[in-house]
Parts: sequence; C-alpha cells; structure tokens
Amino acid sequence: MITYVLPLRCSGCSDGAHDELAAYLCGLADRATVVAGEAVISAARLAPVVPWRLVFVDPPYRSDLAVRAVAALPPDHLAADAVVVIEHDRHNAPPDQVGSLLRTDQRRYGDTLISFFAAPRGGPA
Repeated sequence: MITYVLPLRCSGCSDGAHDELAAYLCGLADRATVVAGEAVISAARLAPVVPWRLVFVDPPYRSDLAVRAVAALPPDHLAADAVVVIEHDRHNAPPDQVGSLLRTDQRRYGDTLISFFAAPRGGPA
C-alpha cells in the first residue's frame, strides 16, 4: 500500500474529492492512500498499515522542508530495510545524517540531486 501526501489543495474541492481526484490523476486509486496535508505534520502523524519501505520526498527547492519531514518520521513507521529518498538542488543538500538515517548514496542529474538514506545496519530505522 502506498501513502502519498499531497501538499496542495484544489480550489473548490472538498477534502474527500481532492483526495479522490489526486489518486485518480496519479493512477494510484486502487493501491494508494492519498492524503492532503502539511508534510511535516503528516510525516509525524500518519500511521502506516505496515512500515514503509520507501519514502520519497520532493519538497520545494531552497527549503528545509525535506529534512524537517524526514526528521519527523517516527522510526517505527519505517521498515528495517527502508530507503528514504530526497530530491533536492545542488545548493541545498540535506546533511549526511537526518535523525537516525544516514546518507548511503547520492546521484546528480544537472542541478538536481537525489540523496538516499537508510538506517545503519543492525540499528533502528
């Protein structure tokens, strides 16, 4: 099951209609839960049915939103082998460690970078 936090609101849409529209547009309606909400609050409060194995964070560039959202993830919401992926620009890279997660890899695509984080082997997520 996928949980997707959609940060934007459609003007004139109720919460339920917005979530259904987002799921439909993303092609995920039958296998995802789409939640409209603020990323940091949602990261801290959303309880997954099973621990997340993949978390993808694509915040507005030139903000600390990605680091704050990842730091807000309760460790028990992540599977032991979870990978957290943060997309960012080359001028605003997250630190090598966010909470208990360590950067394990980084890829560059022009001015865009993708940083991969995971819990240390043998340690909590």
